[in-house]
Amino acid sequence: MPLEPVPAEVDPVRKARRARLWFFVRLAITIATFWLLFYLVSVEDLIAAAKRIPVKAMALCILLVLLGQFAGVQRFQLLLDAYGADHKPRWVESLRLFLVAAFYNTYLPGAVAGDVLRAVAVRKCFVQNGLTGALAVGFVERVTGVAGMLILTASVAVMRPIPGIRGLLPFSLLGLVIAGGAIGAIVVGRRVSRFLPARLATLANGLPLLHRYQPLAWAVMAAMVTHACTAVGFHVLISSLTKNASLAESLVIVPLACSAMYIPATVAGAGTRDAAFVLLYRGVGVSAADALAMSLAALLCTLLVAGLGGIANLVGPYERSDQA
Repeated sequence: MPLEPVPAEVDPVRKARRARLWFFVRLAITIATFWLLFYLVSVEDLIAAAKRIPVKAMALCILLVLLGQFAGVQRFQLLLDAYGADHKPRWVESLRLFLVAAFYNTYLPGAVAGDVLRAVAVRKCFVQNGLTGALAVGFVERVTGVAGMLILTASVAVMRPIPGIRGLLPFSLLGLVIAGGAIGAIVVGRRVSRFLPARLATLANGLPLLHRYQPLAWAVMAAMVTHACTAVGFHVLISSLTKNASLAESLVIVPLACSAMYIPATVAGAGTRDAAFVLLYRGVGVSAADALAMSLAALLCTLLVAGLGGIANLVGPYERSDQA
């Protein structure tokens, strides 16, 4: 009997070829994006703007981004409570895991390797669900992170509209609706799955079961703190270059520009975030050279903070028997 051909969707060779092809497509888009940016901004103007950023502004930005990571650790601890973890790692150990995850998510393609590593490290926190429960918390952490970003940017944009960015108010209201829908879905998804169509029911049944509501609400607040710290840190950089951008404007622009990193059109989001910063800040009167210099300086600060995770990665094993 002749062997049946392997379907294309499960053929690992074809999958690898498609992955390589998609990587080169994204690389080409990344190069094209930076070519466009350097077409808009001369290298001389960019260097001149970068030299005007003081070291103390860079240091303060790094400190604020790191403070946002601390809020992220607290969010992770709260989500472990919300989803019924039998015990939690110590806060210091969670900080280490969070920094290591940030290192892998930042320096490796895909931006998910760190989340998987952290889930493996804390799987024993869930006696029954194990790795499944830990991965579920990681998924919800991403959802609450996006929801916190949308709530922060939308709330500030509604209270302090930015005249230079057209159509921001309707998108802000839409963002609040999306954030509310995302939080509602992870709260009641499994409980209402039997009322949904078959495909939606399958997705809803895949959501983790929420055990406690209050920690989830606090986790969303912690996500807002994380994004606010990053926005304030980046605002320190842009305010050292120009006075055209207010803090309220940065609280809207920075999270929106950073969210461009999740668009899988470029390698590790490179180029798209920088283009978003240039486009959005130009709407409030910031020159393209200043916006691009700030974006690259902010990237350096982010890489340095994530690099702390590389150092933490060398400390020792991730699983400890003294979890409390």
